[in-house]
Amino acid sequence: GTLYSKKTNNIQVLTCNIHSWIVDKKFRINSFYLLSSILSKDVIFTAFTPVKSLIGLLNKFNFTKKTYY
Repeated sequence: GTLYSKKTNNIQVLTCNIHSWIVDKKFRINSFYLLSSILSKDVIFTAFTPVKSLIGLLNKFNFTKKTYY
């Protein structure tokens, strides 16, 4: 799923959190198609997911890992 929100801090920014990835195991090889259609937009994407199997997919799309404490 995708959850969009507009954030304003002197400049309005559209953000999208990617969540709830449920893909049948035999189709997971094609999961990148789920992202390809939304990544062309002018949006800041986040993925706050504990699923380690998504790390490779997010790296493929050049997501940058950020850690906040």
